[in-house]
Amino acid sequence: MNMSNINSTRKSSYSHLSATERGEIAAYLKMGKKPAEIARLLGRHRSTICREIKRGSVEQVKDKNGKQTFFNAYFADSGQRVYETNRQKSSYLKLNDCSARFIEQLESALTANIRLHSVDSFVRLTK
Repeated sequence: MNMSNINSTRKSSYSHLSATERGEIAAYLKMGKKPAEIARLLGRHRSTICREIKRGSVEQVKDKNGKQTFFNAYFADSGQRVYETNRQKSSYLKLNDCSARFIEQLESALTANIRLHSVDSFVRLTK
């Protein structure tokens, strides 16, 4: 039996969690459901839910009889904000977004009479 055909009847589609799904996660957590249960209800993998809970958890302070206790609570809007920030930071840095000074220095280093650097060595040197 070919190993690649095992469990191939289930279509796997990977997509980012929506803000609505994050709200559902928050509601299910308030009801006391565990991440595995939430994953089954949303049709997602348990790891996805666990990572989202970790991403959207914020440390809270509870003051009881003058004594402060710290606990983590999941907030859907916090998870969405962290997701959007990470998504913006993950964009590819295009060459024209680099500093003009670096490109000028690279050009002069590569066109010099006595060439001391390759492109790779120049980039390593200027990091």
